[in-house]
Amino acid sequence: MIFLKTQDGGGFSEEVLKKHFFKALKALGKRERILLIAPKTRGEEQLATWANEYYEGVNTTLLPIQGVCSPEELAFPPEQFIDPYWEEEVVSLGTVEAPIITELSGGHLSFSWRAMVNKLLVTGGFDLILSFSPVKPNDFTGFSGPLDNILLRSGGAAGVNKYRYLGALYGQENIIGRKDNPVQSLLKYAYDKFLEDLPIVFVNTVYTKEGEASGLYVGDDEESFNEACEWSKKSNFTLLDAPVERVVVTLGEEYKTLWHATEAITHTREALERGGELIIVAPHIERLCYNRAREGIVKKYGYCGREVLIKEVAQNDDLKENLAVAAHLINGSSEDLFSIRICGSRLSRSAIEGVGFLYGELQEFDAPLKISHVTHGLWGTKEWFKER
Repeated sequence: MIFLKTQDGGGFSEEVLKKHFFKALKALGKRERILLIAPKTRGEEQLATWANEYYEGVNTTLLPIQGVCSPEELAFPPEQFIDPYWEEEVVSLGTVEAPIITELSGGHLSFSWRAMVNKLLVTGGFDLILSFSPVKPNDFTGFSGPLDNILLRSGGAAGVNKYRYLGALYGQENIIGRKDNPVQSLLKYAYDKFLEDLPIVFVNTVYTKEGEASGLYVGDDEESFNEACEWSKKSNFTLLDAPVERVVVTLGEEYKTLWHATEAITHTREALERGGELIIVAPHIERLCYNRAREGIVKKYGYCGREVLIKEVAQNDDLKENLAVAAHLINGSSEDLFSIRICGSRLSRSAIEGVGFLYGELQEFDAPLKISHVTHGLWGTKEWFKER
């Protein structure tokens, strides 16, 4: 494993990051056919572009995650860019049988889970597969990571639906910020059983709350991910002595949907006292969700809480076929433990109140905890984090 991290928790320059990334690539030795798997995040876009630069003259292909990238955005020649067509381009490597899922879910679920990957990984003839990902707190996987790219984010809707529902039923309060959880166990099981022979190298990047790279971990086993998770804990967790009565989160222009904005809820909920208030200042929100089918389900059911949604899933085919949406609605609910007010968005009052949130105008708010960079951080109490 090659790793780099700052000593003071701050970020390091692009020059330093590029130097050590190239050092890691050099350690991998000569390669002739390379697949780069990258999400559309600023840091990973840059790393993928640097990899393409390092391997100039080598057959290099970019596989974006769920089609969210374009060759123009990543400065890639169009002939090196593969549109994944997500659903049509996946193959099954094998099945994790239902008894294992039942055990992982504590008896809540009884379905099997097929390990689906983009077919390029299997049929592309690559001698190096580089998977890039930020490592940060995630309410479905504990921490996001580069293995997610392969088994979850580019593996088709069925796999996404089931893993997210597994995570939601286990409880985000038991998952977020912890790498030992049922979803990570599922990923590890599938990797060991179905993927270990593929030439996959993971590029794990940790960022400060402000979005500057502060850690780079490159390796072909779980050690690189584990080390990145530990650095993320030290760099990005804010643990309070006691919960607070109000939290104000201000979201930037990248948050254009209410779906995306619920990240403010999942990353701060354990910092709020019961009966408290979460205010989300989100002036750039213009829709509930960019996916129209999912948006319709959000409008129909709203963020109504875990127990209600579990019952709705059992009774309604649209939710059964879209378990990822049900999981999102569960995790985006306050469970009536605190109020959530969406302020200053471009959505109407009826649109916001119709899905279970309070409506607010754009104004200044006083609060003991104000947050302006929520993506990479996690806020909660010391007691909550110690208990789990």
